[in-house]
Amino acid sequence: MLFVDKLVEESVISKEIFEDNSYIIYKLNEDKYKPSEDLINRLEWLRQMNMENQEMSLSENHELILKTFSKFNKLLKKNFDYYYTGGFISYISTNNELKRYHGDIDIYFNEEELPLLKEVVDNSKNFTFKSNLINDSKHYYEIYYKDTKMSIGVYSFSRKNEYIILKDYHLKRNKLLVDEIMLTKEYSKIVFDNSYFNYNDTEYKMVSLNGLYNIKKSGRPKDRFDNQILEDIIDKKIDKILDKKFKKTIYTYDNKVKLSPVKTVEKMLSITNK
Repeated sequence: MLFVDKLVEESVISKEIFEDNSYIIYKLNEDKYKPSEDLINRLEWLRQMNMENQEMSLSENHELILKTFSKFNKLLKKNFDYYYTGGFISYISTNNELKRYHGDIDIYFNEEELPLLKEVVDNSKNFTFKSNLINDSKHYYEIYYKDTKMSIGVYSFSRKNEYIILKDYHLKRNKLLVDEIMLTKEYSKIVFDNSYFNYNDTEYKMVSLNGLYNIKKSGRPKDRFDNQILEDIIDKKIDKILDKKFKKTIYTYDNKVKLSPVKTVEKMLSITNK
């Protein structure tokens, strides 16, 4: 169905041809899908769950992301200040099977350690470090596994006493800017705790399950879908506390980034790319 939808999108066949012949698809499972509207609804659900990847099967995607995660954990060990986040980690940390396509693995990194991360990745055999600042991507740094499209998408943060400050760097008219979101002390403590989990005999750190649930519960359909596995695990009282304590202040700076670790990383990249 996804393959046929792609043909429609690329104008190889018309939407009318797809609709007129949709009965061929729903005859494969007549008990579940009867009118063409059922197929359209199913197709929309597949899109929302990020299941449009036609380059590999679902099982191949899961095998690749699990291998990437395992290799990257062994690279990091306990040498960095970081926290995994996102839909993928909610399945892994609760020992649940993956249920949809995953294009990347999200991670928060202490920005002071970004130059060291770049150096460690450059010296590895399995990963490649890439900057997306010029593309204004949601991840301004991505770390790709070998020659695949699977990546670790990097967000960054800094610490100020007991506060976590989220950082979002971007370019505007070739000038490096940073948006800062200062989380409350209570929110920082609950979400960015220092608990370790284990995968393939290697420990890793992630945002708390309560924090992950709270971050994703008002998100996209696939975020709410992923959150279903956390419903019976998280503490609803803590979730209400997080709703009240997530007060934030957003600043945009330009003069503060002159000595930023991101500047250092960009210089490292400019040297290696010459």
